Amino acid sequence: MSVLARTDATSPITVYTKGAPEKIASLCDPETVPHNFKGILESHTRKGFRVIGLATKVLATDVTFTEADQTNRTKLESGLSFVGLLVMQNQLKPETVKVFHQLHYAEKRTIMLTGKVRIG
Repeated sequence: MSVLARTDATSPITVYTKGAPEKIASLCDPETVPHNFKGILESHTRKGFRVIGLATKVLATDVTFTEADQTNRTKLESGLSFVGLLVMQNQLKPETVKVFHQLHYAEKRTIMLTGKVRIG
């Protein structure tokens, strides 16, 4: 997902993009993506963190909001500069832990899927 923004009427428009880290990295100028990107991402996801990729691009100063808004999304979201990874931890709600304990006690096999999980 991308948004267009600028700080004032005379500043250039900036594209801010967020999404799946692998997708964001593929939209970026390779020189802006850290050489150890995949390792860093894998480290965070193995620990169960939710990870979002962030990127940006400053448009030419003569581009208006109307022009930018009418520009093809593929064009806007190409040649981005990688900004970083937003790493978040999702805590289980207290009642969720209780339910898991009850299911375990009842000898019910329990699987919790969060985010993008490939099954099979």
